[in-house]
Amino acid sequence: MNRQAFLVTHSYFGSRRFEFTGRGQDLVSPFVVAVLLTLPTLGLGWVWYLAHKRRYFWDHTRFDTARFGCSVRGKALLALWAINPACARGHSRSGLAVGACSQHPVRLP
Repeated sequence: MNRQAFLVTHSYFGSRRFEFTGRGQDLVSPFVVAVLLTLPTLGLGWVWYLAHKRRYFWDHTRFDTARFGCSVRGKALLALWAINPACARGHSRSGLAVGACSQHPVRLP
């Protein structure tokens, strides 16, 4: 049992338990592909694996009759990773604290 499955199956809301139905072996081939693509893509291919893994974990998590889901894709995750540091750098120079480059900055003292 992997760490994610352990944490989910040992989590409770009241007396009801969460359930993880995934198997680690389902992620082996996407992992191998990601490792093989790491050098040719200069590490950018890894982002798609991380998005796939996140979707897998959410899609295989249940609570009673409720099923969870995740729609994150590699392209969106890569954009998020590229934009957030740029926002942080730009706003740290101006003395502004901003969440994800919002239009309503908060001036720090």
